[in-house]
Amino acid sequence: MATVRGCYSRSVTSNMYGQWKSLQTVIHSEIGNKSVLHHFPEYVAHDVSKPIVKHLSLTLSQGQSTSSSQTHLDNDEQLDWTMEVLCYGLSLPLNEFESIRDCVSVYTDWLTALSTPKPSVPKPVIKDPNKYSQKILQHLYNLFEPRGTGTGGVKQQVLLCQHVLVTVQNIAKESTVLDRKTWEVLLIFLLAVCDKLLAPPVESNGIGEELCELLLSTLFEVWLRACYCSFPSPTLWRTLRDLARLWRHQPALVNQWTRLNILLTSRLLKFMYGPQFPEINFNINPQDAQLIPADMSPDCTTQTWFRFLHTIGNPAELNNANIISQTPKFMQMALASEEAVDISHHPCLVELPHIFDRAMKGVSVMADAFLGIDSPASEPAVTEVTTSAGATPPNARKLTKAISSSITGMRASTRASGSGSHASVSTISAGKSSNISSGTITCEQHRAYPHRASSNSILHLFGKWLFDAALVGMGSKDPYPQMNSSLHSFEPGRAEACGTLCRLFSLKRYNEDILPEYLARFYQVIDRGLRIDQGISGQVLASIIVNSIDILHIDLKGVHVLIPRLLSAIEIILADTSPPISCHVPEVELRRASIRLMLSMHCLPLHFKDLSIEEIHTSPYTGGQQQPDVAAGKLRTFNSVAQKTADLLIGALQCENDAINTQMLLGGLLTFIQDAALSEETMGAEEREGHPVESYDLFVRAVHLVCQRLMFTWKSDLNVSLAALEFLCGLAKINLKIKDVLECKRAVKWICDYIVQQCSRPPPYHSRDLHSMIVAAFQCLTVWLIEHPYILDDKDYLSEVLEVVELGISGTKSMVKKTDVPKYKSQKQLMPASMRVKEAGEDLLGCLLDHVGSFAPPLGPMSICSLMNEETLMEHVHEVADNNTKFKYVAVNNAIIIGLMEQPLGNDEDPLPTLTVLNRTATGRHSWIMQSRQFARHDKVGAKSHLQPPVQPQGNENVFLSCTKEVDYFPKSVEQIGSTNADYSIPLLSSIPTDRESSDLEELKHFIEAQAEFEADVVRQHVASENNAHVGISPPKICEEFQPARLLLSHLGLLSLESLHKSDSTSAPPALVGLGSDRASFITDIRLLDMLPGRVVDTVHVFYVKSGQTSADDILDNVNDVSDVDIHFLEMLHSLGWPVNVKQHCGWTGHVSTSWKCEQKQETTVSCEDVIRTGGGQYNGKNQLLYWADVLTEVAFIVPTKPEKRKPILLEPEPESPTSTSAGVIDNLLTTTAPAAEMSSQHELFHVASMSDTKLDDKPKHIRTLSLDLPSPSAPRGNVSIVSDAGSSPRPKRFASKQAMGLGPDTKVFVIWLESYDDKDDVPIDVLLNGCATGIPATVSRSSGASLLQPAASSTDPVVIFISPLQSYLFRVKIQCTNARLLSAVPLVNSMVVSRRALGIMIRQTAMNICQRRRLDCETFSPPHVRRKVMIQDIIKRYQMNITEPELYASLFQ
Repeated sequence: MATVRGCYSRSVTSNMYGQWKSLQTVIHSEIGNKSVLHHFPEYVAHDVSKPIVKHLSLTLSQGQSTSSSQTHLDNDEQLDWTMEVLCYGLSLPLNEFESIRDCVSVYTDWLTALSTPKPSVPKPVIKDPNKYSQKILQHLYNLFEPRGTGTGGVKQQVLLCQHVLVTVQNIAKESTVLDRKTWEVLLIFLLAVCDKLLAPPVESNGIGEELCELLLSTLFEVWLRACYCSFPSPTLWRTLRDLARLWRHQPALVNQWTRLNILLTSRLLKFMYGPQFPEINFNINPQDAQLIPADMSPDCTTQTWFRFLHTIGNPAELNNANIISQTPKFMQMALASEEAVDISHHPCLVELPHIFDRAMKGVSVMADAFLGIDSPASEPAVTEVTTSAGATPPNARKLTKAISSSITGMRASTRASGSGSHASVSTISAGKSSNISSGTITCEQHRAYPHRASSNSILHLFGKWLFDAALVGMGSKDPYPQMNSSLHSFEPGRAEACGTLCRLFSLKRYNEDILPEYLARFYQVIDRGLRIDQGISGQVLASIIVNSIDILHIDLKGVHVLIPRLLSAIEIILADTSPPISCHVPEVELRRASIRLMLSMHCLPLHFKDLSIEEIHTSPYTGGQQQPDVAAGKLRTFNSVAQKTADLLIGALQCENDAINTQMLLGGLLTFIQDAALSEETMGAEEREGHPVESYDLFVRAVHLVCQRLMFTWKSDLNVSLAALEFLCGLAKINLKIKDVLECKRAVKWICDYIVQQCSRPPPYHSRDLHSMIVAAFQCLTVWLIEHPYILDDKDYLSEVLEVVELGISGTKSMVKKTDVPKYKSQKQLMPASMRVKEAGEDLLGCLLDHVGSFAPPLGPMSICSLMNEETLMEHVHEVADNNTKFKYVAVNNAIIIGLMEQPLGNDEDPLPTLTVLNRTATGRHSWIMQSRQFARHDKVGAKSHLQPPVQPQGNENVFLSCTKEVDYFPKSVEQIGSTNADYSIPLLSSIPTDRESSDLEELKHFIEAQAEFEADVVRQHVASENNAHVGISPPKICEEFQPARLLLSHLGLLSLESLHKSDSTSAPPALVGLGSDRASFITDIRLLDMLPGRVVDTVHVFYVKSGQTSADDILDNVNDVSDVDIHFLEMLHSLGWPVNVKQHCGWTGHVSTSWKCEQKQETTVSCEDVIRTGGGQYNGKNQLLYWADVLTEVAFIVPTKPEKRKPILLEPEPESPTSTSAGVIDNLLTTTAPAAEMSSQHELFHVASMSDTKLDDKPKHIRTLSLDLPSPSAPRGNVSIVSDAGSSPRPKRFASKQAMGLGPDTKVFVIWLESYDDKDDVPIDVLLNGCATGIPATVSRSSGASLLQPAASSTDPVVIFISPLQSYLFRVKIQCTNARLLSAVPLVNSMVVSRRALGIMIRQTAMNICQRRRLDCETFSPPHVRRKVMIQDIIKRYQMNITEPELYASLFQ
């Protein structure tokens, strides 16, 4: 930009040629177009010229002259005399058209001496072409004299003029012998002709109107060629500028001026900024691009561009008819009129609004070109128009042959007819009109080149024009007041100027300070432009809104003074679906721009609170007006606009019909409510009373509105429905003091009704998108119940939720109406809407039973299941005496694996009958410990005292005498009673025909006989004994061996014979099945099952990018030192989650190799000083990370760093122990070896937690653990292993592919902190992506509505959330993603500004919602509980014991 600024600093527009004389007054008098024949009478001159011209024409037509007709013009005197005749012939009246035509033919042939001479060219002309060409051009001036003899004659004259102009263009382009004098004569000729025809007011069907476009096109193109060959003198440049200002009432002038300036600007930008600079937003004709010679020097291009730019003066003057009409030709026309004429009301000036609009669009295109905007809203069209009445002729460069052939045809036709009648002239296309469409760029397309010119430099060039044009009609002190046209007619041009200014200020470079003078005028323009007065359609307002969406988050000084005016304008647009303004911007785009502007200011009231908003001072351009409240003496503060902001968000959401706009409003409203709630938490009671908005009131209004629109309006739109459900999830998580529980109950009821409504839609409407909405609704319902468990205290709402669960799982309800008879499970056919819906219902049911009212568990949200497994419990078993103390495994209902251990734990000093149960279900692993107690725990009596038999009193044998009496169990008359049929209903044992049952009966008979014989023998021994005293009855000995497992299973109803029988109707195993835990692979599969998480997992990588950084190494080094990062970056980090130690963490760590450990490792001590000094690098996943979890999701936030380069460390093999050996086998089988390249690639850039990282300590120690870090027992005991700390391991471990595939799509989410927002396009995303492996295989997802021809979205395509801090301690958000569905996730949306309080929460929710949408879109994803359920069924199928019921009983209770 230095060259441009240098030109501008050396030359002021008004005094650019102040020291040079203009040829304006003498250009017509010194043209040299008079012949000596003009001094003779007309009839004499006519008789002399006509035969000579005719003879010369015949010579041309015959080509090579014969001796009889040969004309010898061998010397200068002869040629000069002949040219005097031709000069006069060009001024003949149009009724002598043939003579005029012949003169034109002769001169155009002679002009070829400057390039390729024709045979008919005289020798003197060939010898000195410049001398005679100058005279020819002066004589041709006569051809352009208006003659005004009817439409037909004008068309014939136009045809001849076109032929001359095309010839002049070709000579200027092809000739290499033109000297400087000839160039000056050529330029003066064109200037004189243009001034002759274009300076007077436009006459309908006149020669000036017909030739206007071609004349100006020829002038500018020849002038451009002259700049390359022989740069015009300042005198000529001033003459061009002075004359061009007299032609500004001609629309073609602005068209050609714009066309040429855009061509020059395009060339200028290429050598100023390089070939990589974006192409200019103009549909440049390839032939037009060749007008500028390729070898034209940069200095010449710059000088030519700057002079052409100021050729027509200030384009803003085009709005004023008084200025445009103050020319000599207009004055002459007024004086010549017999009546009093107001020249400012001439009919040709009606086109001024259109001309003004075209000029401002041209300026807009050039300003956008300097900004490097490469995405135009619509490409300007270039249309071709035929030469007819009232039309401008197109480009003539293509039509040389057409014009020549037409002239030849007319000449032949005239000779054949032998009469002087006029030949019919066909319409000739002779030029091209550049039709520049609106330069307004939509709100989605403001993308400027990073290394563009500064806004100050561009304002130096175009600022005065744009400011003057933007303030047209603004008050009585308008810089260019106009009286003859209504203000409405100039509004399109003014709107273009305002839009260009908004883009110039919105796209300023980082840390660029725009001059205060420009800021002051800009704020006045915006303030006045956003007012809708009577007679204005609103195009200015629409242009400002569409082009200023970034105006509030680029740190413009004092920009907050515009907030009241912007809010008022946005209210006009968003108050109704059809705003009361008319403009050329599509209504949807206008509303979208208003919403984006709204999202950039919605956090300001709660951020600045009581700070006052200064009013823009009155000025001549504002008409001395003030806003009503300021005029009344009220002080406006940010708090005063808080309620209006909330009302606007809710009101706009209520009437919005566009899907994208709706999602943006949902994100903005959720952010506003969250910010308000967080703001209230820091307030006292008195502050809350004066708070402008109450978060609970907004909460209630938002719930009502969103639920109603979700039910009735958005139910068919997937993206809007997902956004609405995400919005409701966000509302449920906001920490509010709920004043009325009924509001939350209503929200749950609406969500349930939404699920019922969607499931009840006809089959043709069922699709993957519909089922995704239902699944998302189930998850939303889960969040509400977890966050507000008191809702289920109401049995009506509990019944409603359970009915929805039933509907999702089975497809129907047991009771459609409350009066219906319940239909039980066995009577229903299982027909869910889809398997995904069924799985979502099962997930909700699991949360209802396990977590509602009890989340988070005592261990915190890091784990939703027990951390104890067999090895952990066996460490605490009381008195392990032999190897028989172990777990026994059974499977229940083909869905649960139960491990039973009947052994007291060592932590109980008073051993009791104890049963330890490890219950593995689809929702996780749960541990139960049950003890059989005779007394309550609070009774301070030892258990052993109750295990001794009570003391019995001694019997007294002398109290009574014993007597023996036979006991009759049945009356003696029983045998006398006759038998009935009922007696024979029970068959006799002897009637059983089965051999096996007969043998059983025989064996039972032997048992009875043996028992009888035993009892008889006891009696005989007692009688035979000497001491025949009676023995007292004593209680049996207290049992010291128990079977608590049998007690549990019997209480669960699993020991009945029905539970052990397999159903004939299904292939499922019996309700209770024994599992063969003795097999070596059983414990391995159990560990694999334990490693499957019960929740979905997400990973977010956070980066810090300094201003101007483009290297991945530099970016990764930023977080190593706290002095290299912004303090607000660290604040944001710690608001994302809480720090956890990787080696102790039992949840998701960002990589599968270090996640979900059952036992905690020895803590690695980290120096507090090192943590304080780092800029977040301690959370790189190697030792620490940031973690957050709820009942459905685990999120790991990792701040990657570069790896430390160390020498390989030799590790001696660890000694084996009984527990480590088995654990090592488990671990070796669990973590199958993956390709080394795949594993090591994740460590090439920076640390992501790996197994080698967890093993590298200064002093390797053996720590018994069940993590993935144990050595394989298959390794030789005496060998030494080498482990490199650079990141790769010689024995990489990963999940088996089957297990890792089940974890779902690996969605890459990056949060990138930008010190400079301009660097967003220079961040090496692909390089950073290579080092963000999580161990989860990449999958490919495709939305159901996507075409098969469209490329599928890979889960490795990152979603990038850019965060850029503002000077106001607010933060600008930009989301970059190739998947439009993920891009629409809320709450964060593009162009949003977020407060410090809500930033971390909003980032976390957005990242989780993005990952959830990717899972809904992934066809291969299965929920966690489904993955666990499938694996449980697979284990049961593989290890089911094929034994009989007695054998099963014996195996359980032996």
